[in-house]
Amino acid sequence: MENSLHEGDYLLSSKVSYEFHAPKYNDIVSFDADIIAGHDLYIKRVIGLPGDHIQIRGKTLYRNGKMVKEPYIKETMDSPSIDIVIPKRKVFVMGDNRNHSMDSRDFGPIDYRKEIRGKVLLRFKPFNQSWH
Repeated sequence: MENSLHEGDYLLSSKVSYEFHAPKYNDIVSFDADIIAGHDLYIKRVIGLPGDHIQIRGKTLYRNGKMVKEPYIKETMDSPSIDIVIPKRKVFVMGDNRNHSMDSRDFGPIDYRKEIRGKVLLRFKPFNQSWH
């Protein structure tokens, strides 16, 4: 999730957030990482909600036919083309470090009621890091 989050950051998250409301665009969520051995948790940004049409063409992300402005990504995305409609109760998630992120482009949309552990509410840097 670089540029937004870094290795060693401390996060405050809510496990009950999605018991009361559905995810929103740009929510940062944590979920189990059963896809790769040795990883316990993924942290990604919600890009697509149920019913959304997500496309990646060239180096650009489109949601429901409109280009998504993404000032939070680390660098210009280099990704294969994607064209998917997000199913009910699922969200499409992507890391902010797009060229080095395993996300819904690899494992598909995730079920936000079953798979998401929490919504990230706040980030704290370790005391030994600067805030630059």
